[in-house]
Amino acid sequence: MITEFEGFLLRKCKYSDNSIILNVYTKNFGLISLLHRIKKKKNIGVYLFPLSKVNGSFYYKPKNEIFNAITVELEFEKVSYELIYEVKIVAQLIAALFYNVCIYPLKDFNLYGLINKIYEIICTTRSFSEIKYIYIWALKELITILGFKPINNFDSENIFFDIEKAQFVKTQCSNLVLDNEFSEFLSRLLNMSFEEINKLKLTKDFEEKILTFFEKYLIYHLHRNISFKNVKEYLNLIEQFC
Repeated sequence: MITEFEGFLLRKCKYSDNSIILNVYTKNFGLISLLHRIKKKKNIGVYLFPLSKVNGSFYYKPKNEIFNAITVELEFEKVSYELIYEVKIVAQLIAALFYNVCIYPLKDFNLYGLINKIYEIICTTRSFSEIKYIYIWALKELITILGFKPINNFDSENIFFDIEKAQFVKTQCSNLVLDNEFSEFLSRLLNMSFEEINKLKLTKDFEEKILTFFEKYLIYHLHRNISFKNVKEYLNLIEQFC
């Protein structure tokens, strides 16, 4: 059965000399894998990078893990030419995170709306400071959708985050210790819009502290290795230009 799709590219990899596998998060089907055969006169694979907006059609067969693509079209958007390299990097980091989450879905949730919002923000980004906080905003939005909101207890002067229980508790946890100031900030952060986060003046150490928290939080919930090492290195690089 021929089925149409629209979505965002999360990953692409070579399958053969004349074909590639496209992992696309679609509006109606979630994450799907498409076998796209490359045409010499129209090699769209050259222009595809993570979070590219694509549409087309494929042959749908129940129980198939990879579907044969019939058409794949790329929707071009105007991204700031001065920031094209930086935008591609942050898009790649976000796409890798979402792919890692989607390959083993924990429940029936749809991330299309969030990915589309991230795409819109990336396409309208005009400054290094905005690029710097896109990943943090996307990360906290992802956790909110997945339902991984922590429980805050502010009765104790020393608040700790218990990774095993996935909540703030009054007893010390060896995995990750949070002081009152940081735990209160995280509580506010979960309810902030991108515009509000973009106005924050965070230090390099505080940014790394946020990423370390989310890293441990996702490792606990998703039960697989997740590392933000590349993200931290990228934010450090962006810091030099802000």
